This record gives sequence, C-alpha cells and structure tokens, in this order.
Amino acid sequence: MPDPTLDEVTQEAYASASPDKLMIDTISIYYDGLVDDDDNPSELYLFDGNNSHAVNEEGVPLLVARIEADAPRNAGAVITMLGIPFVITPAPMTTETVAAAQLSIDSVGHESHDLLEAAAKGGKQIEVTYRLYRSGAEDEGPQSLPPRRFIMVGATGSNASVDARLVFLAIGKKPFPADTYRPDEFRTLAYA
Repeated sequence: MPDPTLDEVTQEAYASASPDKLMIDTISIYYDGLVDDDDNPSELYLFDGNNSHAVNEEGVPLLVARIEADAPRNAGAVITMLGIPFVITPAPMTTETVAAAQLSIDSVGHESHDLLEAAAKGGKQIEVTYRLYRSGAEDEGPQSLPPRRFIMVGATGSNASVDARLVFLAIGKKPFPADTYRPDEFRTLAYA
C-alpha cells in the first residue's frame, strides 16, 4: 500500500530500486531544555550513516540537509546530521492500547549518550522525529511530509547503544470529537 506522505518520485524510487541505496533515514532527538551554545532550542540530528557528504575529524560521517519549513525548531534551516547507525522497527499488530515502535541506536558517542541520559534522569519528555530524504535531494527537504513524530519511552542504554520504545506524539492528545463544549456554542448545555 503506498504511503500518502511520500511524493511520487519517492514512491517510484521505492517501487523500482533498493531503498537503502536511494533513501536516507534520519531522526532528530529533542527535549525541553536542550539548547545550543547560544541558548537557543536545539536538536540532536542523526542519519543512518549511508550517503554521507563528509566526515568529521573523529571519522563520523556527516550529512547536510534541509529541515521542513514548518518544523517546530530550525524551520527551513540547513543542518548537519551525524552518521550514527540506528534501526526503527515498526510497531507490531498487538492489542496494546498504544502501539510502540522500537528504536535502537548503535555506536552512540559520549556526548549523545550523556544527552539522552540527562533527559531520562531529568524526567523530560524526549521527542523523536523521523524524516526520510532522497539521496541527492537533501537540500529540497524531507520526502515524507509531514515527518513522523514520536515520544521516546522506556529508554535503556549500555556503553555504546540505546534502545527505546517510540509512541506516536499525536495519538491520545486530541479530544474526539474536537469540539469544545461551551455554552456560547452549545446553548442547550445546562450547568449545575
């Protein structure tokens, strides 16, 4: 079944070739209080390590890409992502109230590990945003719009890896129906 969040070129790329050669999986990790050197809200940007543009002095692959124009932070900005291998396993078909995907990040550096540990110990909600880029079109922005947003829960870490569950950010946070029952809109409501 086609994914309606992908454009036609990306759907054709998936249908005609191996996606691991044409598509670049990326995630960004954010929690309230994560700031850059200038005290502006910041995110940790990671990609799977394939199709890198450069390598930093420690040998970590780098990818330069544009964030979507309506992103909550760094909207439309060109950012540099670190190449750290990760795998997102889709949520299984279960009877759980909220289905959760699994995230495994390998070869987590000291700085990234400290960041995730500080967020977990501080009791802060950790947001993970998944974006898909087409190789060679990173400057155009992500191909999967809107990006998928998750909350990281139940994170566990060892010396060089982090495993966590990802639950959808929007599920359960919107009332259904989306109407707010107020007397000015629903005049027949009676209050005790």
